[in-house]
Amino acid sequence: MKIIAEACSLDVEASTLEDLHSADPLIECVTCYSVESPWQSGRAFMRWPQAVCHPTHHVLIINSFGSETKQIVAKASEPGNLNLNCEVLCCSHCHQDIAVSDLRLHLMDSHRDVAHTGKLDQLTSTPHPRLFDRKDWYWNPCKSLDKLGELWRYNPPPPPELAAAEAQPAAAPTETNSDRLLVEESVQE
Repeated sequence: MKIIAEACSLDVEASTLEDLHSADPLIECVTCYSVESPWQSGRAFMRWPQAVCHPTHHVLIINSFGSETKQIVAKASEPGNLNLNCEVLCCSHCHQDIAVSDLRLHLMDSHRDVAHTGKLDQLTSTPHPRLFDRKDWYWNPCKSLDKLGELWRYNPPPPPELAAAEAQPAAAPTETNSDRLLVEESVQE
């Protein structure tokens, strides 16, 4: 955890878990990169709670993704990349344990008058916790850190020139002189 705090420019001696949540570092495990299966291929990303529970001999890169950062983070909120049904959150208003998938309805039903998250009606039924105001929830301190999220995969889009080449229909094969010679020789036999 010390390495992660240092990578976020946090004071290792004075920073808290809440400081790490606020810094929210994006971490890639180079060791977990995979091209083996279509459903689990690509670069492996996580947030700090998963990194703390990740094998210590793996190579991690922290917050060094430049212009790719937005696309990588967008993949994190896709279905299958969030632990939506585990009660990893607590409501800041009543301190009830709550699953990410239940937070929106809980705030609408129980705390609409005091909730800090605006436009609750317009959020999807299972939004990412980062869409909610942090004054409405906190991480459940009774849950293991690895329950606070999941490792997710990111496959970068192909470079524009490669994508353009793939989009064009394949050219019809052309006959070469050597092809013609082979055909003529087989016909003569």
